[in-house]
Amino acid sequence: MKAEGFAKQLVSFNPFREDEVSKVIRLKRAKLLNGRVLVEGKAQEFIGVFIYEEKATTFSAPLVMVMTDDKGLFKIASLSVGKYKLEIQEEGFQKITKMIEVGANQDSIDLGDFELKKNVPLLVEFRVVDSFGADVSEFEIVAHKKGEPALFGRNEIMGKDGLAKVDDLEAGNLFLVVLSKTEEIIGFHECVVESGDVGVQRVNIQLTNKRGKFKGTIKDKAGKVVTHGFVVLSRPKIGTSLVLKNVSHGLFDFKDLIPGFYECEYLDKSLKAASVKFTVEIKDGEMVVKELTLN
Repeated sequence: MKAEGFAKQLVSFNPFREDEVSKVIRLKRAKLLNGRVLVEGKAQEFIGVFIYEEKATTFSAPLVMVMTDDKGLFKIASLSVGKYKLEIQEEGFQKITKMIEVGANQDSIDLGDFELKKNVPLLVEFRVVDSFGADVSEFEIVAHKKGEPALFGRNEIMGKDGLAKVDDLEAGNLFLVVLSKTEEIIGFHECVVESGDVGVQRVNIQLTNKRGKFKGTIKDKAGKVVTHGFVVLSRPKIGTSLVLKNVSHGLFDFKDLIPGFYECEYLDKSLKAASVKFTVEIKDGEMVVKELTLN
């Protein structure tokens, strides 16, 4: 591969992708790690090889970055004792990830060959129907992976007449938030998107008409009504999808909540979390009333 191709890959690097291959290689202390990258059995140059800390997040910068040479080889020198994450990635190919543990003394470690596989675009069709089985006329799906926030404005899929299609979703366990045309949350769904070689994958989502309510008041330590801020509900069991309400004259009122367990939290007007957080269960046809006191 050409150098400009690698440069393009760096620009388009997506930090939200999850591991697609994960193994642990137990090593002794390594002064030099080396390996080779292949595509269909042929050596590939200008492929990026990255070393991260073991507990690196999706936003962490790599500790080391090297490129393969014209023989597909890469070398990484002088790693300290510890655990690391190695990633090999190139635009248009599935990312390879391996966990590396560096232990005692050893001059060099050969990690062997890494075979990059092409990323075949996968078409995912979402079918969304209401509780009676009728197609939902207009809707929107926000897709996010486990442990990531459902950021509205990213991974949004527009649907009409019960059908939405997308061909650029990453394989993995996805949480879906279904929104109405007025951007109200009308459904949650969890699915597994397979690897790209399955062609077309169909995901059926049936919405429920079951709803509950949650309302209450917020007071400070002195018992005075709090007149500003926000009350936030999240669904940790299915991701970090948020429902937010303004506090008006100390009151908050959530209507038409989908039944389930929510985490409730108060944010002040600067969106800073206060010391009040608890779990509330919403049941169909019921209203939960609660008074929140800030510590």
